[in-house]
Amino acid sequence: LRKLQLGHGSGFYDIKVKHPSLLDVQHDKQSNEIILKPKQIGETTLEISDRCLKIEPSILHVSIVGIGKVELFSPDRVERKKSIEGIVKLYDSNDQLLDLDYENLNIYHLSEKVYHDQILSIKRAPSQENLQRGEIRYVINGNELGETKVVVTSGSVPSMPSPIQVFPPLQLHPRNATILVGSHLEISSRGGPKSQSNVVYSLTNGDILAIDGDVVEGLKVGKSKVIGKSIGTNPIDGRATVFTEDFVFVNVIPLNRIKIKAPLLRLKSGSVMPITLWADTDISPMILGTLNLKIFWQIDSPDIIELKDVFDEFGVVYG
Repeated sequence: LRKLQLGHGSGFYDIKVKHPSLLDVQHDKQSNEIILKPKQIGETTLEISDRCLKIEPSILHVSIVGIGKVELFSPDRVERKKSIEGIVKLYDSNDQLLDLDYENLNIYHLSEKVYHDQILSIKRAPSQENLQRGEIRYVINGNELGETKVVVTSGSVPSMPSPIQVFPPLQLHPRNATILVGSHLEISSRGGPKSQSNVVYSLTNGDILAIDGDVVEGLKVGKSKVIGKSIGTNPIDGRATVFTEDFVFVNVIPLNRIKIKAPLLRLKSGSVMPITLWADTDISPMILGTLNLKIFWQIDSPDIIELKDVFDEFGVVYG
């Protein structure tokens, strides 16, 4: 239905429809409104004449359209247990965006279908404000991990199926790390969307840490947060959007002391045992090895113990 308010005039009118098979018209004398009830798709004219006043009749051109096309726009991925926004656009049979009645959206006979409804769910958003013409807002919730497709239908006109992936939360590792001034540490990521190539890292304290790709370097003593974000493009507005993010803290400490760790203190003659060099406060050899240091080993009883580098058997001289 569409209601048109009549202004001025006597309140007594003759209303003629050029093609009555397309449109039914009623005059509500109490509210002085014309109620238009479309019957078929097409175009017609409405002639309204005042019975009491000698004035030219008013001519109204009426175009009666149906739903011609439905489009669904949404990001193609959502984190499990979180939600994203989807926008449905309704076009008429002339390929023009509809001027929607948001107070009565049920007249568009909207329905939603998820191919695997255990993976995600979709429903119309409670707020339909700040939208463009022809747009309806939806909320899409990620329930279980997997991939599926979503279709929104108006009457008998469906949208194209939109593929959506539900992914696990992004997690950065190591969770809490301690490195030395001048040492390096690689940050790895797990979870997130299947395509991990778009994880972007940033720091909260650029004077304490430096970052190149996913490798951080300790610049001075302190603590900084390392943030990883999986970023893509939102098809609704074309802007960059963060699909998921996580952070870890990295402590930077000075190198004050080093210590040697050995699994045993007594050995049989002819046996072999590895020994490793650690920084104080249990900074591992993997971190210590990223420093630009010269390490010199010395034993006070070379006739009892022989010290060899791990690369000796390959003929490689290290350092």
